[in-house]
Amino acid sequence: MDGVGQSLQVFQDNLTLTPKGVIGLMKSGLTGSLTVPLRSISTISFKKSGFTNGFLSFNIVGGELARFEFADGLLNDLALQIKTFIEGQILAQQSQPSSPTASIADQLHQLGTMMREGLLSASEFEAAKRKLLV
Repeated sequence: MDGVGQSLQVFQDNLTLTPKGVIGLMKSGLTGSLTVPLRSISTISFKKSGFTNGFLSFNIVGGELARFEFADGLLNDLALQIKTFIEGQILAQQSQPSSPTASIADQLHQLGTMMREGLLSASEFEAAKRKLLV
């Protein structure tokens, strides 16, 4: 989506704001494109374009703000669809259960138990331990 001095590209897990033209250079300097992982966005604000520019504003965890402005009122629906899509992606990522990962100490303890119970030989225990500690 092309906006005022920048373009916005949205992907499954991130978005990219790329400066365009003189206005883009004035707004963002020589920093180039900004890629924001969707999981780092805490809130999204949307304002319709009318007498003033519309915008999508992305509040990023840690207090940063990324803002995309557009002047064409015909882009209001697309901007709202983008907002809805990103909010859905964020919600889907938050609702995915994180896989419990045993600590290295827990895994070593489990290997030691398996060796004491005769399920692993001493050499198998050492090989598995080296894999964990590398």
